[in-house]
Amino acid sequence: LLYYLLFIINCCEANESIAVLANDVSRDEKKFLIYDVNYGEGFNLRRDVFMRIANTVRILRERGYNYVLVLPPWGGLYHWRKHHLKVPWSKFFHIQSINEFVPVIEFHRFLKETNYDAIDEVLYLQGYAEGWTGGKYEIKYDQRNCIINDPHYKFIGGLCLRIVYFWTHVKVNRTVSELSSIFILVQFFRKGWFFSFENIYARKFSCISIQGDSETLANMIQRDHHHANSLMIDRAETVLHSHFGDFHYWEARRSMRYAEHLRLVADEFRQKRLNSNDRRDGTLISDSWKTTRKEHGEAQGGDYICVHWRRRDFVRSHSADIPSISGTAEQVSVL
Repeated sequence: LLYYLLFIINCCEANESIAVLANDVSRDEKKFLIYDVNYGEGFNLRRDVFMRIANTVRILRERGYNYVLVLPPWGGLYHWRKHHLKVPWSKFFHIQSINEFVPVIEFHRFLKETNYDAIDEVLYLQGYAEGWTGGKYEIKYDQRNCIINDPHYKFIGGLCLRIVYFWTHVKVNRTVSELSSIFILVQFFRKGWFFSFENIYARKFSCISIQGDSETLANMIQRDHHHANSLMIDRAETVLHSHFGDFHYWEARRSMRYAEHLRLVADEFRQKRLNSNDRRDGTLISDSWKTTRKEHGEAQGGDYICVHWRRRDFVRSHSADIPSISGTAEQVSVL
């Protein structure tokens, strides 16, 4: 009984970030799709790339492949004032909300579930060295030599990974001689950045030149890489949206609700500083984004406009060409 309870507890801990969907399309062996983008890219691009890869997972699952999307930890962003690493998605987003679109798991829990085993394969996406053929963009992908020698990856040799003893019993003059042979299995691994986690390796690495979108990536995985139980797509920003602004685009976008603890801070600030709240402004939403339905113009909004103001990097590189803080405020007030 104790063994059974421990087994149940361990299973629950390992799967607490994985969705159990009523419409799961496959009972096949679970596979993990990991991804990353160009090191140092900002928050908004990373959020947009999530939508592209999440739709790749959606397509694969609709085709019967039981993929779970592994969420890449945040960190190493140039725009952040503090150089935090290994920041889980739950610090920013409501994970169960994302789970309503595709099943996801945080990277550190993925490592725990797979017993910190090596990642089966890394696909490093890149463009074509020769550019567009005849100046025409076409959907295609090919395994090619790496155009850029990425410093985040390097080969290392794994020595003495497994020692196998073979004992041979030979009868000689009614005596038994025991002969031992030792075989050392040598494998080569690829060491990478892997979100600053230590002792994480990949068994296989290849560069893929690709021109395509979320569905192109799904086709490639289904055709050539479905054997890998854990597959990592690096430089995933190379992949485009299949249909920008379509139904599935907005499903992915709507699933990315911010974490409840952040929304509470925002609600307090709105009420205290701006005399604004969801009920007054007509912006109430359901607990699930799937059941939230709004008519056009129903949300009236409050008395303030919110501006996403990118400035810090421009001050460093184009200080003579950008307005002052007060000048920017004057321009916004014209709106």
